[in-house]
Amino acid sequence: MTSSTRKDRSPSSRSRSETEARFTNLVKPRSIISIKKGFEYFNGSHRFPSKASEAFFHQKREQAQRLIAIYKLNLSTPLPDSPIEQKKLWNEFIRPQLGLVKDALKYHANLNLAGISTKASLDSAQDFIQLFQAEISSGKEAALKRQREARARLKEQAAKQMGMDEAADHELVIRLVSVAKEAIQASLAETCGYLYLKAWVMQNGGKWYKVGVTTDLERRDAEQNVLPVPPSTLHTVRFQHIHQARAAERAFHTELLKMRIKGAKNKELFSLKPSQVNSIIEAMKVLGRRATYK
Repeated sequence: MTSSTRKDRSPSSRSRSETEARFTNLVKPRSIISIKKGFEYFNGSHRFPSKASEAFFHQKREQAQRLIAIYKLNLSTPLPDSPIEQKKLWNEFIRPQLGLVKDALKYHANLNLAGISTKASLDSAQDFIQLFQAEISSGKEAALKRQREARARLKEQAAKQMGMDEAADHELVIRLVSVAKEAIQASLAETCGYLYLKAWVMQNGGKWYKVGVTTDLERRDAEQNVLPVPPSTLHTVRFQHIHQARAAERAFHTELLKMRIKGAKNKELFSLKPSQVNSIIEAMKVLGRRATYK
């Protein structure tokens, strides 16, 4: 890369960084001053170093407009000048909702990691906010019912967007895909590998499940065919590098820790409900279908 190319890119990078910082300080403010500065920035006129920087600015402005609505704020509405009115605004409308907005941003980020587009995930984050607002405006039981209904709608939307099986626990699918993608992106190796899910139906009717990795599926089948009952392979995903498969395996094991069979010498064995089995399979399908790991 030439020095001139670096100079051309640095203003754009600085512009995106500043926009991101102003956005964060506005939607997760520490004081009224943070909000005031955010208003001034997003309502001001700017010269952008590139069209990409300008598009990023407008994208973050739209996101900020949606999220600060939870504080009863709007970018076009002037903030009060009186310290008394500012304190009232902070104590009654902003501080009580800070945790909710942080949860919505985390939810939005997880949906993006799972492969759902920024606009779609932002819309879902808005639904996420609205379902909690219900608890403020009406009785607790009625609010909880609306929360469950809204969460079910979010699951249905996510299922359609990601092509998931309706029988799966969609939140678990999203978590599994998110943690696995993060682990995979940080991994490097040279040998291809496979992530697999296997099941054993025991003589007493119980079922054991194993999430593991191998570089050779046929060899692993032969190695594991030593119990009184043979295993059944439910699903496999091929990765370009074995290290990536191991990273996904570790992420799955961490997420499924509470489902591990207690007392079993093999820590890769789990006791799973049908919906959890479907969730693991759907997460594996998403990893195999939507991403290319290099």
